[in-house]
Amino acid sequence: YISIKMATRSIAASFIVFTFAGVSSALSFIPMLITFQPLQASEPLLLIACGILATLAQTAMTRGYAKLPASVASPMLLLTVVFSAALGWAFWNELPDQWAVIGSILIATGLIGAHRFRASSQQPPPLTA
Repeated sequence: YISIKMATRSIAASFIVFTFAGVSSALSFIPMLITFQPLQASEPLLLIACGILATLAQTAMTRGYAKLPASVASPMLLLTVVFSAALGWAFWNELPDQWAVIGSILIATGLIGAHRFRASSQQPPPLTA
């Protein structure tokens, strides 16, 4: 996260996203050679849709990282674990084990506590007459 935030000071978000996609594609090419399977007739459109959505998501994240302070964005990255578990359960019926549930509760509790602490420390002092 910090490296992306620093990079956005001098490099356009679109270039960062393009570079990320290029490096990821190049690194994915090697395992693809080993496990290649031809696409079914309906899969190219799904693959294109995934590419478009991934590019939009990466662009939004890169721009978000550029605007948010590190103290806000870094803890929010922990939510990817919670959302991944929730989506796995919702779409693929993958039930999280006890450790995933405990970890998700700890993450949520920590983020709520950090938010409350931050909000209470930013309140203006009371007015005196």
